[in-house]
Amino acid sequence: MAKRQYLRLPPEQRSLPAQERKKIYEARTYRKRRLKYVIGYGGKCACCGETELDFLDVHHIEGRGTLERVQAGGGSNLIRRKIEAEFPPGMEVLCANCHTGIERLGFCPHKRPTRA
Repeated sequence: MAKRQYLRLPPEQRSLPAQERKKIYEARTYRKRRLKYVIGYGGKCACCGETELDFLDVHHIEGRGTLERVQAGGGSNLIRRKIEAEFPPGMEVLCANCHTGIERLGFCPHKRPTRA
């Protein structure tokens, strides 16, 4: 681990084994990158308007998420590539509820079809 990364850790974490320090640093780096990703695609749910960043996901509109993640070599690499490409179209921000509804039910639970 580079010296400057080590110094970014709080003093109580600097004495941890190198492997643990690396995990902490990578988790923090991933979180920052993910927040940039979510904000770059709008920062709020396209369906219900939720803005709590911890509840937001980025949804592949055409449903090719698994393929893109595999091609990129994992979710972290996919996020990095989308940021570097300046947020290309084909993605939208959804909250966890809307995203789950669309994936499992085929529609957002906030826009449930009316029963006849």
